[in-house]
Amino acid sequence: LVHLFVEGQDAANAVAAGKEFLARCGAAQPHAVPEIGRLTGDSAVRLGDAGLEDALAAYRTALQTEPAPGPKLLALARLIRILGLDRNDLAQAVALTNQAEQVMSTARLTDETMPYYRQAVMAGGDVLLWHDRVPEAVEQYRRTMVLGGAIIPPQVRAARTGGYPAILETWIKSRDYANAMELVDKWEDVLPLEKTTGQTFFWRGKLLYLQGRHAETIRYLRHAL
Repeated sequence: LVHLFVEGQDAANAVAAGKEFLARCGAAQPHAVPEIGRLTGDSAVRLGDAGLEDALAAYRTALQTEPAPGPKLLALARLIRILGLDRNDLAQAVALTNQAEQVMSTARLTDETMPYYRQAVMAGGDVLLWHDRVPEAVEQYRRTMVLGGAIIPPQVRAARTGGYPAILETWIKSRDYANAMELVDKWEDVLPLEKTTGQTFFWRGKLLYLQGRHAETIRYLRHAL
């Protein structure tokens, strides 16, 4: 049922179904708990500030029950971002970033684990940037670029940076906020150092405002300055 609600982009019902499964069926189906926890957390995040407590609980459940290093790192990355950015708790976010490094110290960096580890490193960089520790954030972002394996030439980087706003304006005019937000996510993932300029924070804040998520808007626009 949770999968159906997720596929239908019904975040509220996905969270409700996920919480019910974890409470009533988790003990009987422990193999499904980590995935349902992640899906519930992802859906709760889409609800904005109203879903953050549910997201934290769901991701913590996924982290505690997931045996595989890759998905465990994914749960850590999600928690790092929520605690460091939405809850403004630098200490807890740094502790989880260190936990991600500990997970990798006993796991091999493979094609399977690398994308998850990269997300955790990126989340750690985002938290450092959010708390004005820019040099450390830049170091983390450079690590993600190495982990990504693709070095983008300066001229290509400049073209993409110049082209993204025009595409975003087109989607905003058509009120296609979902695709616009996905593009901001892609922009930050492919060109993480661009976050230090505040451009992506501005666009994310604008999109959040257009969706009525005003508390989140304020947080991002403050960091865009």
